[in-house]
Amino acid sequence: MIPQKFDTCSFCATITCIVVLAGVITAQQQPPPDPGAIDIWTMARTADFIFKGKVVEVKFRNSESVQATDAAGKPVFDEDGNPIYEDGSNLPHSFITYQIERIYKGKPPVQSPGRITLQKVGGPDATRPGEVVFVPHYPHMDPGDQDVLFVLENTVRPCPLVRSEIGRFRVFTDPDDGESKIYNDTGFEVLHVRNQQVRDEVDIGQYRHFEEVTTYHFGGCDECTLQLHLDESFDEAKPLPWTPPGPHFTDEAFDGFLTYVIAQTHTPEELEKMPPVVSADISLPFFAESYSEDAPPEIPEQPVAYPRPWLDELPAEKREAILEAERMELLLLEKTGGNPVLPSTECEKRILAEGAIPGDISGPNGRPDCYINLYDLAAMAEFWLQCYDPENSKCDDMAGI
Repeated sequence: MIPQKFDTCSFCATITCIVVLAGVITAQQQPPPDPGAIDIWTMARTADFIFKGKVVEVKFRNSESVQATDAAGKPVFDEDGNPIYEDGSNLPHSFITYQIERIYKGKPPVQSPGRITLQKVGGPDATRPGEVVFVPHYPHMDPGDQDVLFVLENTVRPCPLVRSEIGRFRVFTDPDDGESKIYNDTGFEVLHVRNQQVRDEVDIGQYRHFEEVTTYHFGGCDECTLQLHLDESFDEAKPLPWTPPGPHFTDEAFDGFLTYVIAQTHTPEELEKMPPVVSADISLPFFAESYSEDAPPEIPEQPVAYPRPWLDELPAEKREAILEAERMELLLLEKTGGNPVLPSTECEKRILAEGAIPGDISGPNGRPDCYINLYDLAAMAEFWLQCYDPENSKCDDMAGI
């Protein structure tokens, strides 16, 4: 069995491992991201798997130990005769298993199409009870968390998400209206920025406090909890230093938007050729290479290559007409919950927005047509012939017609 190789070279001075002991620990929360930090189009193009899912299990394991060697390749020891190990050896890792609820891009793992296990640096140290390695810029997942994740090179990178915590979008219930909405990893609202000239974008808005964001539990350590300290930047009552450029994404609207973004940044042929995503296996041995505290160069992300270069060559009025039609398509996708079968007539659009006219239950094609005529009378007569028994519960669907 070939061991997995885990590269931790993307650690840097601003992403430092914190070793904490059992109990409630206070750590400084990361500052809120700058407006415009989320480039959803590049992220969508870069990721090799994008999905929505819920955490069902989290396990922890240390990487294999690698003894350091000298220039001649001989093992080295300290002055007391104890082996000296390479940096990165015996490094705690988390194995987070998600139940896949929806796939936006890519193909599921071959061995478990309904689940995927992500592997990342951080977690309880198996050789030092009560100690936990925590990387501030890497998101921590607990059982029950529901997320939309932009996965990149799982089992290869130390954090298998595009741009680390930025590649995680959390789904929480809004305490004000009870609706499922989208937040970033640190609890800021994710906004839909509708642009009348070019493509729509994603931005951040107000901070909302959720206990799941500031409290991390580590199942491998009894009563081991990491409590993040919030500075003054994290204040729900504090007004934003900028005007929110768009509405807060609902879970349903975000589904439709991601579906639209993937369709615009990839051809069907590209999506079909994508290999299944790799799922981590905690039973396999794996190694972590040494890393430097010096900041490494940024991991290059794939440029967004749009499959429609001809669009920029069109006259301005024709290009704007196409973009406006696509914006309308996105709005319809949001209303239909991502259903690709969109209303095509003015009547269908009106029914989607306002509902059918009372009594309009049929038409030439067997669907409401915004008219009350013989088609509706025939549909009611047919139903009455079938549902003459008032005690039949299956006939309740006609109530109110």
